[in-house]
Amino acid sequence: FRACKPATRLPIISALPIRVLANFTSIRNYSSHPDAMSMQLQLLDKEFRNLPIAHVKASYNNTIITITDMKGKTINWASGGTEGFKNAKRSTTYAGQSAGEAVAKKAIRKGINKVRVKIKGMGPGREASIQGLQMGGLELISITDVTPIPHNGCKPKKTRRL
Repeated sequence: FRACKPATRLPIISALPIRVLANFTSIRNYSSHPDAMSMQLQLLDKEFRNLPIAHVKASYNNTIITITDMKGKTINWASGGTEGFKNAKRSTTYAGQSAGEAVAKKAIRKGINKVRVKIKGMGPGREASIQGLQMGGLELISITDVTPIPHNGCKPKKTRRL
């Protein structure tokens, strides 16, 4: 019964005997017409879609954080390299955190307070960059992992014959 959609619950509930109906105190909450709560959820969904997105690409060599608007146009960006880290130090967690803080401060200067976060990659600066975004003053609404996962991968090389 809980798996049913709210629109299909009403016919099911109205077909039940009266003694079973006494257990359902919130029958009138199930309606096929939109109410104030569903309208509020639709408005929140529109607001969610219009939020800027912070794309975090955490590779094994560097962490790049780009903030874009909802259409994908770049607003600002930073990486471990732009923060002054060279060579192997670019891939550290501290470099990812400082890149996150730098991007957050730039975004706040441009009037962005809330962002969605999409993380790609398995590098060491992955979690640290999220901490940096929060420490920089941004409010993170959602965090999504968009790391590409191969479902079967490439065809392997032929076996070597000696």
